Amino acid sequence: MEVHRLCRLCLTHSSYHSNIFVEKVSDKHLHHLINSICELNAFRNDGLPEYVCVDCFQNITRTFSFINQAKEATSALKLMVDRNKSLGSLFFEKSDLNNPDSDEKPGKKSFIKGNPFGTSLK
Repeated sequence: MEVHRLCRLCLTHSSYHSNIFVEKVSDKHLHHLINSICELNAFRNDGLPEYVCVDCFQNITRTFSFINQAKEATSALKLMVDRNKSLGSLFFEKSDLNNPDSDEKPGKKSFIKGNPFGTSLK
């Protein structure tokens, strides 16, 4: 059996295959994705097959999409947390003022940090 006709990633023989140095996914050559995702060192003329089967191609593209989705979700969550922290700094606890003349219950929040009047804005 000719080694060069096998899928580089799963060793199956298929008449439908993609060249990892030609095919692109989101403007990246497939071999770059394989190197990154699988932690391999695929390069042109390395003596190994230049093709992957349809199943492996789909697995790589799905994994690439999932990784991007996870990175985008993490970035969005970090932004949300940072915004909540920023908004949270606008609040303070009335009980932190230690104002004995206050008519409000301890723990009630004022909406402006350092409100000099000691009252909530409504």
